[in-house]
Amino acid sequence: MELFKPEPGLIIWTLLAFGTLLVLLKRFAFKPILGVLEEREKRVAQSLDKADKTRVEADRLLADYKKQMKEAKSQAQKVIEEAKLAGEKTKQEIIAAANDQAQELIDKAKKQIDKERKKALEEIQKVSADLILSAASSVIGKSLSGQDHQKLIEQYLDEVKLN
Repeated sequence: MELFKPEPGLIIWTLLAFGTLLVLLKRFAFKPILGVLEEREKRVAQSLDKADKTRVEADRLLADYKKQMKEAKSQAQKVIEEAKLAGEKTKQEIIAAANDQAQELIDKAKKQIDKERKKALEEIQKVSADLILSAASSVIGKSLSGQDHQKLIEQYLDEVKLN
């Protein structure tokens, strides 16, 4: 069991080597390691700040986008309403124009009917005059008495009614 027996010289040299190693590590290893860790901590903090700024900017852009979308929808609705009103106005104008044209056609038809009626009356008068002349020429051969005259008028009226 001599392995576990403490020797004072070995203990002193072990402590001296450990202390020296500790001083060397503190001077040459811990400072660079701590510097790297601090640099990394700064970069992480900067990244977090940048991420927060980016998130805030993204939130602002999202709010702007939503506002623009709302305005676009409002403008689209306004355009649709204006188009509906314009369409309704055009419809009313077309209906009014059609009514005017229909009234013009009706007026023209009435004038044409009056013209044709006048023409027909003139034709009837012409035919009547011809009938009267032919009746008069057939009667000329005969002497007209009051009774003959009455018969001639009745006969003429019958012929006019038939034609």
